[in-house]
Amino acid sequence: MARSVKELRREFERSRAELAATVDQLRTRISNTAEDSRHKVSPEHIKSEVSDYISHNFGKLGPGKESFTKAQSMLADMFERQPLVLGSIGWTGGAAAAGAFRPSEPENEWIGDLATI
Repeated sequence: MARSVKELRREFERSRAELAATVDQLRTRISNTAEDSRHKVSPEHIKSEVSDYISHNFGKLGPGKESFTKAQSMLADMFERQPLVLGSIGWTGGAAAAGAFRPSEPENEWIGDLATI
C-alpha cells in the first residue's frame, strides 16, 4: 500500500522530533558525565578523598614499627584504588621541581613570550 506525501511528511517530522529528543538526552547525559568526571579529578576532590581516607584509617594507628608498616599498607591500598591521586602527586611534584629552575635556551626559543603568561 502506497503512502501519501502527507503521511510521509508526518512520519518524517515525527522521526525528526524523536531524533532531536534523543540527541538532547545524549547531550545532557554527556554533559553530566563530563561534569562529574571533572569534579572527580579536580585537585579539591582528590585532596578531600585523601584527607578523608587518612583521617578514617590513620586514626587507628598507634606508635611503633607495626603502625608504620600498617600506614604503608593503607597508602598502597589507597593508591591502588585511586590511581589519580598518585598521578596528581607526581604532577604536582614535577611542577614544583620545574618551577625551581630557570628556563633553558631551547625553552626560551620555543616558548618565548608565552612563558610569562
